[in-house]
Amino acid sequence: SPPAHLNDGRWGELIQVRVGPSGNITSRQITSCSIINNLLNYRENSSGREMKTRLINAAIFLVLYLGFLAWYDGWGMDPFTAEEVDTLTVNDPNLRRFLKDDDGEEFFMLNLNRYEYAENEDQQGQPVVYQNYGQAFIPIMLKNASHPIYSGEIPDYLLDGDAKDGNWHEIILMRYRSRRDFVSMVTSDEYLKIAQDRSGGIEYAEVTPTRADFNLTTPRFVILALLVLIALATDRLIRRAR
Repeated sequence: SPPAHLNDGRWGELIQVRVGPSGNITSRQITSCSIINNLLNYRENSSGREMKTRLINAAIFLVLYLGFLAWYDGWGMDPFTAEEVDTLTVNDPNLRRFLKDDDGEEFFMLNLNRYEYAENEDQQGQPVVYQNYGQAFIPIMLKNASHPIYSGEIPDYLLDGDAKDGNWHEIILMRYRSRRDFVSMVTSDEYLKIAQDRSGGIEYAEVTPTRADFNLTTPRFVILALLVLIALATDRLIRRAR
């Protein structure tokens, strides 16, 4: 049967037989060669278009993932210079150490919180004022590629060791894109508007920065796997539409 793109009545015209004076069927041979050549060209062009579409599809998802990494890792975000450290940490030795250790890479902040509850408030979990702070902080931290790694209550006993003043209510481990990004975030007008809710709900807190030598909680792998699955599904649809 004729291919779909030739199924319009021209098929019969192309293969009609014209007998020359010598009785040889020359027109059929010429027309058949022309048809075969057209079919081959159509197949090659179709295959070429399909490959081009598949490559474009793969390139789009690659660009999306690189864009995510650029945002999540803060590509182009330089560490604090020595001059900036001197300017920002005139009377604060701990802040000076924090900024001096800046390498431009992500870091994690360990928070040990002991909460201050309002009168007649349930003395369990986070106080209401701190919950208000947390809800307002969510869009700020997500905008800066920051997010919690772990949050949980701490019991009032130790299996081993001796912790002075260790009556903590909660431990929170936060991920931040970089130290420069962290300082920029907590000194922004948007954050300063809600900072009083944090201090109002905290009786005492210990906060210390740390780096991860090994981290399986990163969303880099999740985003990569998700984009690969979507790209493969899209590629399959392209091949089936051939």
